[in-house]
Amino acid sequence: MAGYIKLYRDIQEHWIWQGKPFSKGQAWIDLLMAANHDDNKVVLGNEIILVERGCLITSEVKLAKRWGWSRCKVRAFLDLLKQDEMIVKKSDSKKTYLKIVNYSVWQNSETGKKQQKDSVQTSKRQRSDTNKNDKNDKNDKNISNADLSNFSDSVKVKIEEWLTYKKERKENYQPTGLKSLLTQIQNNITTYGEQKVIDLISECMAAGYKGIIWDKLKRQQGGQSKPTRRNNFQQRDYDDEFYDKLEKINYWRKNNE
Repeated sequence: MAGYIKLYRDIQEHWIWQGKPFSKGQAWIDLLMAANHDDNKVVLGNEIILVERGCLITSEVKLAKRWGWSRCKVRAFLDLLKQDEMIVKKSDSKKTYLKIVNYSVWQNSETGKKQQKDSVQTSKRQRSDTNKNDKNDKNDKNISNADLSNFSDSVKVKIEEWLTYKKERKENYQPTGLKSLLTQIQNNITTYGEQKVIDLISECMAAGYKGIIWDKLKRQQGGQSKPTRRNNFQQRDYDDEFYDKLEKINYWRKNNE
């Protein structure tokens, strides 16, 4: 989750914060609230120390008492925060100096505004992606529910290839359009045969067409039906009766000339 919330330090005086021992999360928030909001000078004995914004000076003993932990548990917890690059830790015999990593970055009001804006944009993208996924799932469901039982295996394979091709082009079929497509394929198979329909679908995919150009089958059929100038006529079969008649006609013509 992106963004941040404001948390007043007064919560430390509330009864809900008083229970001990603290959880690790509670101990971490306690460190954040204990860190200086602004640069400040601290007097320790004869020494004046500048404590920068996001830093605090404490000790393992004080934290153990504050959190209701053992000193060993406090040291182990701080070491884990250091390993995770959440704090910078410097200790000596008298004190422990802690610096919250990126404190100034995350506590800056402009950063908060930017995070809030980024969070809104992220949410919009997530909703958009969810809607796209839902739409794709719906289209996949429509395709999977399509009745292809009337087609041969080779035609089924080609139909699935065409549907995948359309999906890649982000031109998915709605139920009514898919039903119309299957009807067209069936009708053209009846008229022109399976192989010609399969070849046409392959040709349209290879050419990057948006749809299947069914008129190509009509033009191919029309071109094949036209006879050539020579040697393209079917030879007739003649029976004996035909030749007898032809012989009588020739005999009559010969005797009457």
